Amino acid sequence: MDIKEKILKGIPLTEHEVRNIIWEKIPCVYYIDEISESPERWHYRIDFIFSIDDNNYSVFYYKGNTECQENEYPSQIARKVIKKQVVKYEWVYDDNV
Repeated sequence: MDIKEKILKGIPLTEHEVRNIIWEKIPCVYYIDEISESPERWHYRIDFIFSIDDNNYSVFYYKGNTECQENEYPSQIARKVIKKQVVKYEWVYDDNV
């Protein structure tokens, strides 16, 4: 079974397959975006968004923060995702006071 078929059927991907998706070594996978979370001590999570047959999917990996930390590509199921607008509020200093 090829990677495209595994993604479309919701079958878990191996570490090697996740790595190949992220490094764009799969012909049917088209990169869309990367979303990174706040870094932790040794690594931070990056969600890799890609497209297959006009559907969007996501897999994640952990990028090492230092040259001594290896990137990690956990075995996982590629999850279908959609783009959604999100309104965000932040607390800022009021310089008019």
